[in-house]
Amino acid sequence: MVNNTSNQYGGGIGGSGSPVIRNSIIWGNSAASRGNQMFIYNATFQLKNTCYENGTGDNEIYYTASFDFDENCITTDPSFIDALNNDYRIYGSSPCANSGENSYNSESTDIRDEARIQNNIIDMGAYEWTSSVDPYDPVYILATWTGATDTDWGTASNWDIGTIPLPLYDVRIPDVSNNPVIGSLANVHKLTIEPDATLNINPGGALVVANTLTNNADTTGLVLNSDATGTGRLVNNTADVPATVKQYLVKDGWHYMGIPFTETPKASVLSGLWVTENDEGTATNETESGWSYLDTTSDIVPGKGYGIYSNADTDTTVTLYGTLLTGDKTTNTTNTNEGWNFIANPYPCTIDWDASGGKTLNNIQDAIYLWNPDLSGTNKYGRYGTYVDGVETNGQTQYIAPMQGFFVKATAAGSVSFTNDAKTAVASNFKSETLQSIIRLAASDTEGRTDETVIRFKTTATNGFDGNMDAYKLKANSLAPQLYSVYNDNEYSINSIPRADEELIIPLELMVKTNGEHTLSLIELSNYGYTYPLILKNPATGETVNLQNEDFRFEASEGETVQLQLGFSNSTVSSDEWLTNNLYLWSENQSIVISRMGNIASKVAVLNTSGQVVYRAKVQTSELLIPVSATGMYIVRVKPENGKAYNGKVVVR
Repeated sequence: MVNNTSNQYGGGIGGSGSPVIRNSIIWGNSAASRGNQMFIYNATFQLKNTCYENGTGDNEIYYTASFDFDENCITTDPSFIDALNNDYRIYGSSPCANSGENSYNSESTDIRDEARIQNNIIDMGAYEWTSSVDPYDPVYILATWTGATDTDWGTASNWDIGTIPLPLYDVRIPDVSNNPVIGSLANVHKLTIEPDATLNINPGGALVVANTLTNNADTTGLVLNSDATGTGRLVNNTADVPATVKQYLVKDGWHYMGIPFTETPKASVLSGLWVTENDEGTATNETESGWSYLDTTSDIVPGKGYGIYSNADTDTTVTLYGTLLTGDKTTNTTNTNEGWNFIANPYPCTIDWDASGGKTLNNIQDAIYLWNPDLSGTNKYGRYGTYVDGVETNGQTQYIAPMQGFFVKATAAGSVSFTNDAKTAVASNFKSETLQSIIRLAASDTEGRTDETVIRFKTTATNGFDGNMDAYKLKANSLAPQLYSVYNDNEYSINSIPRADEELIIPLELMVKTNGEHTLSLIELSNYGYTYPLILKNPATGETVNLQNEDFRFEASEGETVQLQLGFSNSTVSSDEWLTNNLYLWSENQSIVISRMGNIASKVAVLNTSGQVVYRAKVQTSELLIPVSATGMYIVRVKPENGKAYNGKVVVR
């Protein structure tokens, strides 16, 4: 099951049955909604002796579903001969070769009529590697840089083979007049930089080296450049690679960063800059009291974050030299006060916080908190961006830029560990993602300074703090207003709760930093699924507005904390009779969800507005997810055994 696509769920496999999959490969599939490789609900998928892709968003379950993978399954690349051209034969060196289970097989030949079992053990996948017709290893092509035309890595005439190197190329960079510059994504098998040669990776550029990287030109041979648009990125797993790494700093602003080296230099390498570190033992939940300035003899420790301030008249670029850090990196954390620990991306490339196998959190909540200086324009202020479980505020995503410092919150003494699996060539600039069941609110003052908070509905969330789905509010010491929700005595920047209903009220607080008019706006409503309006109320004045129709404007004074309430009312999702019997009905991700069914046998039917039945089943479950093929209004009927039938309406968007 390779390179398939789904316009909804489960690019490779999706459904509610309980299949057993043996001796197979599930790889390279994609889904528009959830579960690129597999999506299941109310079932168990069993995989035996199977190779499956297991990256972020690849395999998802809903409600009582589960995956049952035996110890003989693998998640490494199956090493197809040419997947781009639909050649899904495997190399003899593939991890799928001789990795199946003979007892699962009943066929004498593979998909192309070669013997099904060779070398005594069956292979995973549709093709059996055959020595007489299939290569054992990829053939790597040597490509040498000449610089005959210019310095652009992406110009074919700069290479002796007349073409730009690809992942099956071993690249050699000699000392020539035009040194190569990478300005986009480059991907090679091996790379050798010869003495006195130089390879530059410019902002917007990234180099992925799958095998070994040899730099015989010391730190001047490999340079990662930086400017206002970003920093060059290197994804490489070879140890002991010397390099020069640059970091662009905007004048008159704090920047949170670390170093991507194995060495522990002194703060003197940051000469001319103010350097601070954060002490968890004295830092409050606003991270203001934990900072202290370092002198030039203090250590700059890999894995730790530091506050760097440039008071130069112009923007500046820091240049650092060292041996690039790769492999496993663990940073110990403490919880002697509030638990806020300031760490950093330890690699010279972007890391994916959600990458499978990329990190291990020991007594650490799953949210990350990144300072965004946001120094554009005349109003210079900063905000914390947060990210947890697919939800972000203030522009932060799961991708953490090279050298970026950020906060995590420890629940006890613990650690954060990264592996090479966290590395990615993804660009490090901020971007937003399509998210599920999101209400995003923004508060702003008359000067345009803003702050965001998010309410997210997720059925697996609780009404308390969920360390893998919620994020605390980390308040900024700036002129920007600070907006957050207050729920069960916690202050949230991202607040995940199970569902909305007409009785739900979410308290909001807005810390005002300047006098004058303030505005609270609904800036995102993604996959909301409910027909409840979003009503914002000021309980002090009694004023209310429907945020889906208009902004909420009010006067406030510096130092004031305005208390507001977000409520949901005037439901048309389901009948009063439905609600009074404690059943809930809503839509999510082009699916209909029925909850609190009591785990008793019930007949369920879903009809579209033309009266056609699009789903009918007898189920026994507490919650049911029903994917539908089109948006629009649906009628849902639930008839419990020996009970009354209930009808409800739901809009799927």
